[in-house]
Amino acid sequence: MTPVGCPGEYLRTYCDCRYERLLGECRDLYVQQRKLLLSGSVAAAIQELVVRHRADHCSLLRAASTFCLHVCLDEYHLYYHFFAAGSEQLT
Repeated sequence: MTPVGCPGEYLRTYCDCRYERLLGECRDLYVQQRKLLLSGSVAAAIQELVVRHRADHCSLLRAASTFCLHVCLDEYHLYYHFFAAGSEQLT
Protein backbone atom coordinates (compact mmCIF):
# COMPACT_ATOMS: atom_id res chain seq x y z
CA MET A 1 0.00 0.00 0.00
CA THR A 2 1.14 3.51 -0.74
CA PRO A 3 0.98 5.99 2.12
CA VAL A 4 -1.18 9.08 1.67
CA GLY A 5 0.77 12.05 0.42
CA CYS A 6 3.25 10.12 -1.70
CA PRO A 7 3.72 10.89 -5.42
CA GLY A 8 1.42 8.05 -6.55
CA GLU A 9 -1.49 9.44 -4.55
CA TYR A 10 -0.87 12.93 -5.92
CA LEU A 11 -0.86 11.65 -9.50
CA ARG A 12 -4.13 9.77 -9.01
CA THR A 13 -5.80 12.85 -7.47
CA TYR A 14 -4.45 15.05 -10.26
CA CYS A 15 -5.75 12.64 -12.93
CA ASP A 16 -9.16 12.36 -11.25
CA CYS A 17 -9.50 16.15 -11.08
CA ARG A 18 -8.36 16.57 -14.67
CA TYR A 19 -10.76 13.87 -15.85
CA GLU A 20 -13.68 15.49 -14.02
CA ARG A 21 -12.82 18.89 -15.48
CA LEU A 22 -12.60 17.50 -19.03
CA LEU A 23 -15.82 15.56 -18.62
CA GLY A 24 -17.55 18.70 -17.38
CA GLU A 25 -16.31 20.59 -20.42
CA CYS A 26 -17.61 17.82 -22.70
CA ARG A 27 -21.04 17.97 -21.03
CA ASP A 28 -21.19 21.74 -21.32
CA LEU A 29 -20.19 21.67 -24.98
CA TYR A 30 -22.72 18.92 -25.68
CA VAL A 31 -25.53 21.01 -24.17
CA GLN A 32 -24.44 24.12 -26.06
CA GLN A 33 -24.32 22.29 -29.39
CA ARG A 34 -27.69 20.58 -28.88
CA LYS A 35 -29.19 23.97 -28.04
CA LEU A 36 -27.81 25.45 -31.25
CA LEU A 37 -28.98 22.48 -33.27
CA LEU A 38 -32.50 22.34 -31.88
CA SER A 39 -33.43 25.98 -31.34
CA GLY A 40 -34.29 26.72 -34.97
CA SER A 41 -36.28 23.56 -35.61
CA VAL A 42 -38.18 23.82 -32.32
CA ALA A 43 -39.06 27.46 -33.01
CA ALA A 44 -40.25 26.53 -36.52
CA ALA A 45 -42.36 23.65 -35.18
CA ILE A 46 -43.97 25.87 -32.54
CA GLN A 47 -44.70 28.51 -35.18
CA GLU A 48 -46.33 25.84 -37.35
CA LEU A 49 -48.51 24.82 -34.40
CA VAL A 50 -49.52 28.45 -33.87
CA VAL A 51 -50.61 28.71 -37.49
CA ARG A 52 -52.42 25.36 -37.43
CA HIS A 53 -54.31 26.09 -34.18
CA ARG A 54 -54.81 29.83 -34.69
CA ALA A 55 -58.48 29.81 -33.71
CA ASP A 56 -58.32 27.34 -30.81
CA HIS A 57 -56.04 28.30 -27.94
CA CYS A 58 -56.78 25.13 -25.96
CA SER A 59 -55.73 22.91 -28.88
CA LEU A 60 -52.64 25.03 -29.37
CA LEU A 61 -51.67 24.64 -25.73
CA ARG A 62 -52.24 20.88 -25.82
CA ALA A 63 -50.29 20.42 -29.05
CA ALA A 64 -47.41 22.67 -27.96
CA SER A 65 -47.21 20.98 -24.55
CA THR A 66 -47.16 17.53 -26.13
CA PHE A 67 -44.50 18.62 -28.60
CA CYS A 68 -42.31 20.12 -25.85
CA LEU A 69 -42.72 17.03 -23.69
CA HIS A 70 -41.56 14.76 -26.51
CA VAL A 71 -38.58 16.98 -27.34
CA CYS A 72 -37.56 17.10 -23.67
CA LEU A 73 -37.89 13.34 -23.21
CA ASP A 74 -35.90 12.64 -26.38
CA GLU A 75 -33.15 15.03 -25.30
CA TYR A 76 -33.12 13.60 -21.79
CA HIS A 77 -32.65 10.07 -23.08
CA LEU A 78 -30.02 11.13 -25.61
CA TYR A 79 -28.05 13.05 -22.98
CA TYR A 80 -28.02 10.14 -20.54
CA HIS A 81 -27.03 7.80 -23.36
CA PHE A 82 -23.68 9.62 -23.43
CA PHE A 83 -23.29 10.90 -19.85
CA ALA A 84 -24.00 9.25 -16.52
CA ALA A 85 -24.28 12.47 -14.49
CA GLY A 86 -26.21 15.68 -14.99
CA SER A 87 -24.97 19.11 -15.95
CA GLU A 88 -25.62 22.52 -14.42
CA GLN A 89 -27.18 23.57 -17.74
CA LEU A 90 -29.86 20.87 -17.55
CA THR A 91 -31.69 22.57 -14.72
